[in-house]
Amino acid sequence: MTRSSHLRAARSVACLVLAGALIEACGGETASAPASGSQGGSQDASSHVAQDAGGVDVTTACIGTTNTLVITGDTDFHRGAPLVLTGGYWTASVEEVVDGLPSYVSFDVQVGWMLEFSSTLLGKPLLPGTYPDAQWFPFPQAKHPGLHVSAHARDCGGLTGQFTVVEMKSKLIDAGDLLPLKSFTAYFELHCDSDPLANYGCVHYQP
Repeated sequence: MTRSSHLRAARSVACLVLAGALIEACGGETASAPASGSQGGSQDASSHVAQDAGGVDVTTACIGTTNTLVITGDTDFHRGAPLVLTGGYWTASVEEVVDGLPSYVSFDVQVGWMLEFSSTLLGKPLLPGTYPDAQWFPFPQAKHPGLHVSAHARDCGGLTGQFTVVEMKSKLIDAGDLLPLKSFTAYFELHCDSDPLANYGCVHYQP
């Protein structure tokens, strides 16, 4: 699937639900409001790591109810069979807000992988949509979104790329009241250290 195909598929299902109020529809279908419940880490007894030797479509691999991280590509950061992490212990945090909505979210996946998405320097929250010209977080320049993906000793330094927020569910929050997410889904494209080759991936979090 080409980069434009990834992004068209992502935009077609983008939605946002906050505090039980419908903000935007999902591909013509009504999005349900988030249920009340506990916040923070999510544990799944079916934790496993699957190395899929076949192709993985990141526009569909992270749609569902199971915490999922997928990384594909053939670069120094990750090469070979797609990495598919499902279940296990995850934590998610809203680190910064703009206009009372999340603008910087972070994920710790199975105590090893770290992902960060930020729109703070754009002056707006992480609403569903595509964020081009992303730069390595926490060092993005003004007017650029931030993106960071790392695993243990591997870090995608000097990162450039883009990401698409497909879905985000969170309570309405005030500045300083930093609450974990109820759910989050995004697709991303990474170029590490100016590598012309890309890694593609997706993440879905739902405690």
